Amino acid sequence: MQPSEYQRARHLLLVRSRVANLRDSKNPTLRTNFIIGAITPGRLATMTAEEMASDEIKQLREQFKKEAINDAQLATVQGTKTDLLKCGKCKKHT
Repeated sequence: MQPSEYQRARHLLLVRSRVANLRDSKNPTLRTNFIIGAITPGRLATMTAEEMASDEIKQLREQFKKEAINDAQLATVQGTKTDLLKCGKCKKHT
């Protein structure tokens, strides 16, 4: 069975993504780990974008994630003020 045009295009895109990540000067850790064999070609083929990201990008993602969690918790604890809602009993804005 021959792969479809879509499958060939998707495969080519994945290969280009791996090559671009290996050539990225901002991501020497990935390249070094691949060259020394810490990351096998099979493992590289199945890695996600998050796994291939540079240490700097991973730190930024973690920071954004922590900030989002803190913001969500703050909104839950303090509540959100709005004048769009009225109390059903006293008709005051909450």
